[in-house]
Amino acid sequence: MQTHTKTHTHLHFDLSFLAIDTPTKLHVGRQRIVLKRHTTATLKTHRALNTALHLIPDEKITHYAESVALPTSTAQMLLVTTPAKSGAEKLDTMLLSMIHVPRAAREKALSNRLKDAHKNTKKPHPKLASYGVLHSAEDDPSPIIDVHDFKTAMDAAISLVFHHVELTNIGGTTSAIVTDIIEYSNGISDLAMQILLQAQAHLKNPTK
Repeated sequence: MQTHTKTHTHLHFDLSFLAIDTPTKLHVGRQRIVLKRHTTATLKTHRALNTALHLIPDEKITHYAESVALPTSTAQMLLVTTPAKSGAEKLDTMLLSMIHVPRAAREKALSNRLKDAHKNTKKPHPKLASYGVLHSAEDDPSPIIDVHDFKTAMDAAISLVFHHVELTNIGGTTSAIVTDIIEYSNGISDLAMQILLQAQAHLKNPTK
């Protein structure tokens, strides 16, 4: 019988497109976790724990959830929502979707790519590059591992492609490989930008 062990992970979010008083919730299976807004103090605390956060501007690290219980051997889909603005909408408004891949699987996949001198290890990481940070795995692998715990529109784009019938797989090892391929694929940054622009447009006009 397989045991489904979990580890507690601090997650961070770029919801800088939201008004400061917008309520947000993280969906983890049946659990709903209210996201907190970062302060100068909390950001300082978490930058000591997550090397990627040092590379990202303060104003883009807006929300966080501490000690979220996530699987150690399988991928899991997570959602961030806010209450719908329009009374005609029966469901909450989805702000972000993401595939969270176990850290151990990501570390193993990256270690293998570095040993093989894979071309992606020389490229700036796409999520970091979207903030103007040209940092590759060859420079230092730690932020590449840690940035997965910082969720953005890039994660929404990856989760969308990940659900293709020929790609989706909840196994930790396979999902780490698949999400890496998606993350470095041509056009993924453009897709992330379009998702962000559509989210901004919907918040301004919920009928869109």
